[in-house]
Amino acid sequence: MAAKVGPKKPFSVRFNRTVMNVGSARSTYRAVKHKFVVTVSGGALPVGSVVSASVVWSDGWHRVRSPIVVYM
Repeated sequence: MAAKVGPKKPFSVRFNRTVMNVGSARSTYRAVKHKFVVTVSGGALPVGSVVSASVVWSDGWHRVRSPIVVYM
């Protein structure tokens, strides 16, 4: 997820995401889709800034990392 924001003012960016469950290689399952929105907000960024973070989803066994980058 990446977004370019304007200079010298606070920002709020929405990312619409869809995820699907994944089982082990030998499993049989019915895939389920889930939709969600990630909102990233912050104050004014200095010119040329790049800010990164990530959202990590876990079910206790699997971990999925979704990187987030906001830049100007």
